[in-house]
Amino acid sequence: MKSLASIRTALAVLAKSACLLALTTLGAEAAPFAYITNSASNSVSVIDIASNAVTSTVAVGTNPTGVAVSFDGARVYVANTGNNSMSVIDAGSNTVASTITVGNGPAGVAVDPAGSRAYVANGISNNVSVIDTSTNAVVATVPVQNGPNGVAVNPAGTRVFVANTNSNSVSVIDTANNSVVATLIVGLRPFGLVVTLDGTRVYVTNEDSNTVSVIDATNNSVLAPIAVDDSPNGIALSPDGTLVYVANFGSNTLSMIDAASNSLAATFGAGGVNPIGVAVTPDGLSVYVANSTSGGVAVIDPVANTIASIAVGLQPTAFGQFIVGVTPGAGTLQFSAASYSVDEGAGSAVITVTRRNGNEGSASVQFATSDGSAIAGSDYTATSATVSFAAGESSRTVSFPIADDAAMEPGETILLTLSNATGSTLGTPSSATLNIADNDSTTGSVFGGGGCALYDLDADLDADDRRGIDDSLMLMLIAALLGLLRHRAADADGCLRVSVQHRHPR
Repeated sequence: MKSLASIRTALAVLAKSACLLALTTLGAEAAPFAYITNSASNSVSVIDIASNAVTSTVAVGTNPTGVAVSFDGARVYVANTGNNSMSVIDAGSNTVASTITVGNGPAGVAVDPAGSRAYVANGISNNVSVIDTSTNAVVATVPVQNGPNGVAVNPAGTRVFVANTNSNSVSVIDTANNSVVATLIVGLRPFGLVVTLDGTRVYVTNEDSNTVSVIDATNNSVLAPIAVDDSPNGIALSPDGTLVYVANFGSNTLSMIDAASNSLAATFGAGGVNPIGVAVTPDGLSVYVANSTSGGVAVIDPVANTIASIAVGLQPTAFGQFIVGVTPGAGTLQFSAASYSVDEGAGSAVITVTRRNGNEGSASVQFATSDGSAIAGSDYTATSATVSFAAGESSRTVSFPIADDAAMEPGETILLTLSNATGSTLGTPSSATLNIADNDSTTGSVFGGGGCALYDLDADLDADDRRGIDDSLMLMLIAALLGLLRHRAADADGCLRVSVQHRHPR
């Protein structure tokens, strides 16, 4: 686990960069608000995060639980568990603009980045209501597994992830046809979930396993879980996507996960009893936690390690994205690693280019190879290509031929470069090295001793060609010349060692 001092230093840097990101996203608008569902008061408390003051209280349906703010901040969607409805709040006037009948026992709610669809997980009827936000009408109902609670949409708006609490699973819905395309087994009683900004990872809280499952959304595989505290519920992502915050209901704590290493970075007090909902301000400076039993909202500053408390209604839950999020942007384009390896006999090298921290819109980047110790035309085919990403894509590959020569030689390298990104920006690493492992074995006779790189030569020499020169000496000279032409350096002892095969005329 990282030291608290190093974590605070990193958070301070994050706060500065996230502040710039928030200013770019929000423009000249006022600071956003936090919308806290009060389950026992049948209301939503509206908190101005600039002053941490409750500026309005909006009456909604019975037992409001889940909440989601549209990415433009104009609408707030509230799932009312007690009367099977969803309230749509006009954020400009803090009034209910519409009430929509959904399934039985609605819990979690999420809005796609475009703001065109809202998704409600109905925990008793075991389905998801799909709502057209332009008409506030239910346009589809998608069956899932038992006890769906949390719901989240990927940045491209192409997939919806649903945590099925009673089935220990996550349903993956294709938004193009509103059908389940995968069901993934996670921990015990999955509850909340969040998708990373590039759409490649989904983090799921497992209430009875005391873990967070990590889903690789590129292939729908479940990675190793992350241990947290007792009964994790709500979950949120920092604005730059580097940190994941988890509200632990049973231990009254807040876990902070390093998203790069998928490891627990720190644990803070939640500032109250039985925390459920958690969200991060767009500037990354504060984490808001709804403590359901103590009846307040804690405002945690992870850098200064301070906690402020705001009084709201009875039994605040705020399960979901209750503060307007940073709209996923175009992201960055970079290599998936700084170093790759390939065997000479593989025939080709396959290099992965990734798109991180947002994949909105199409993007492209130029890929090129250049000589390291390997030589184009001899060891590999020089390649220059455009790597293109469609909207929502987060990974592409480019390949080029590797020559399988007969020379026994040291490992060689090819330099890889990305440049001229369009529709996105260039990330890190934008340069990488490909290491080629030789697959040849020693043959023939070795001149000059062992331990050096060897060159193979197969030649026919007759008496006229030799012209009085010993054929063995001739072969050595030819082999040495071939080595020089291939720019092979001599060993540290100054020798050049070759492997030769020669045939005497009969």
